[in-house]
Amino acid sequence: MMTRISYPIQRWPLTSFFVLTYAFTWWIAPLAVPGFPVFPFGPDLAVLVVVGVVAGRPGVRRVLGSLKHWRAAPRWYAVALLLPLLITGAAIAAMRLSGASNVALPSVTDAALYLLVLPLSVVLGGPLGEELGFRGYALPMLMRRHPALLAVAILGCGHLLWHLPLFFAADPPPPAAFALGLLAGGVILAWLLNCTKNIVLVMILHGGFNASQQQFLGGYTGAASERAQLYVAVGWLAVAAVVVWKTRGTLLPHPGAPTAPPLHLPAEHLTTDENQRASA
Repeated sequence: MMTRISYPIQRWPLTSFFVLTYAFTWWIAPLAVPGFPVFPFGPDLAVLVVVGVVAGRPGVRRVLGSLKHWRAAPRWYAVALLLPLLITGAAIAAMRLSGASNVALPSVTDAALYLLVLPLSVVLGGPLGEELGFRGYALPMLMRRHPALLAVAILGCGHLLWHLPLFFAADPPPPAAFALGLLAGGVILAWLLNCTKNIVLVMILHGGFNASQQQFLGGYTGAASERAQLYVAVGWLAVAAVVVWKTRGTLLPHPGAPTAPPLHLPAEHLTTDENQRASA
């Protein structure tokens, strides 16, 4: 029986990851839990199952051990912590210029509050439950097979589908702004991962993406809220466009640099030929 279960995972690990991710995430949707239509740790459970079958306990230990790797250059922490604040602040400024002046620009106190709330957003708001699977496993696997932007687009579609139950909730996000922000943010997250090989920083930036909107855009309602969220998404798109332009679409820190390996594999697993194919 175990052979029948494990064979498709060993044969099609990436496809199995997505199938299990949706199964482990959407089971909660029929329960109609208010404001909580998905199980946020579905991707984590899926990647642990897939890695457990494909790479055994050493692979699972490497995946979980990645959560202990916090060391990175200060500039990357500045990017992860401050970029969401800057983009959301720019969106609020754009709203005020267009006549929606009922929300103040973030102050120093607001920024400090944002930094205090951010850890909760990372742990409970999705990033901890999503990124071990999506950016720690699926994205590096895709980048080994496809050019970086195509890999990001494929993952973005899969990640957007993962959020499907949100659009049937009582207060769904505006679809266009949500999709644009998710896809543009995916470019920046992929670049950050390739530059740092640090999944914790990816989680922090993802958490900042969520926390900054929840904290600073709450004063908008109805059409104004949708417009504010669209402005935020356009801000992420602008930053993503700069990243694509600066890296010439490779999303690498410099030409010839290796892409981030899947978390369950040691960094040296990627050969020179594989790195070249992944960054082509």
